[in-house]
Amino acid sequence: MGGWPADYEASGVPLARRGARFESALELMDAAWRSGGARPRVLLGGTVPAALARAARPLSDGWVAPLFGLDLLSEGVAAVRRAWEDAGREGRPRIVTARYFSLGPDAEATADAYIRHYYGDEFFEAARADTLTDAKRLSRELERIGLAGCDDLLLFPCCGDLEQIALLTEALES
Repeated sequence: MGGWPADYEASGVPLARRGARFESALELMDAAWRSGGARPRVLLGGTVPAALARAARPLSDGWVAPLFGLDLLSEGVAAVRRAWEDAGREGRPRIVTARYFSLGPDAEATADAYIRHYYGDEFFEAARADTLTDAKRLSRELERIGLAGCDDLLLFPCCGDLEQIALLTEALES
């Protein structure tokens, strides 16, 4: 989010060619892994049609959804599953997303400060809307994400205080 660095095009790589360059990189990785006899599990991200279709390629095990936006998650899951089927892939793609969380007495202020710092004013509202700041909301979001078709959810704390892990454990157990 937030766009490419201003000097990206100055580096000689036009933005319009980044998809083709990524495709080339994937081909090189796939060849290297095949020649080595093993490959890691690969999940691909992105929200444009080409990226959603790319997540159904044989190299990919599924799709990584953006960290916020339930509608974007639901629509992406449907698109990746269609692409998976169209590609003749068996089974179903693994879907992964993440959410930010901040728990405890200063949860709201901590979440606000972190999300604004990371995303800036342009994406603050969208990112902050899905930031989890209490146990009830965490429980509801876990259910909504599961119903949307997500297999795995990563939870990122909005601060480095280790107490957040204890608060998260407590919230998940309640």
